[in-house]
Amino acid sequence: MGKPLDDVVPVLNTLHYLKLIGCPDVQQGQGTPLFPQNNNGTWPLTPDMVAGHFYGPDDERNFYIDVVAPSGQYMTKPEAKAPKAAAYINHIVSAQGEFRLSDVPQDYAEPLTDPIVKKANKYSTGRNGSPLFGFAAYFCDGAKYAGAVFSSLLFLSALNIRFGGVPVDDLEKQILGKNDGHRLVRVNVAWPVPAAFVLFLRRRTNDNGSMVLFRNNTPALQVHSNNRVMRWLWGDLSNFRLRKGK
Repeated sequence: MGKPLDDVVPVLNTLHYLKLIGCPDVQQGQGTPLFPQNNNGTWPLTPDMVAGHFYGPDDERNFYIDVVAPSGQYMTKPEAKAPKAAAYINHIVSAQGEFRLSDVPQDYAEPLTDPIVKKANKYSTGRNGSPLFGFAAYFCDGAKYAGAVFSSLLFLSALNIRFGGVPVDDLEKQILGKNDGHRLVRVNVAWPVPAAFVLFLRRRTNDNGSMVLFRNNTPALQVHSNNRVMRWLWGDLSNFRLRKGK
């Protein structure tokens, strides 16, 4: 059960950046011997990555991580239900002189954030309600789809529209306008999804990475505070040197 090449590259690059910030024992999951086919011909839940100690397929103690690389084609294709992104941005700029991330309309929020909810619920339901799951949204400058560029700009606002608690304007200043090395910003949230973190990762063409790590703090996750990945997540990540990537 391998992934197409266009799906593998975001996973490998996300794996690289997770290692840079010290995620413990993070490794590929899907397509590796960690997840063999079941004797009855079915497959276990196969996340893109696992981190920390691996107890075997479908074990609720495992920490799973999945990666998406939104193409954003729904923002640019003619039959898009939401207003085309370019036209909408131009309209806002004409009306008020600038476009801020906080101007993102509701129409763009659900397509960008639905995968978080669906994947978190998938890995939780299939593992006795375990919330030990991380979601990464990978964006790359120079992506072949124009919609992917719009997606990277709108994702943070989409999170705020859907879940709340995202300081969009502050993050826009700290992350999106910088291109002078790796940057990591941590934001603590309390979102009603069975996921320990959501990682926004924007890889620039010079291999610098801008990252926002949303750390989810809910009662369901607090009981797993001794999990190795959870200790890393809530530890002092500033101890990890963000060196230039490969």
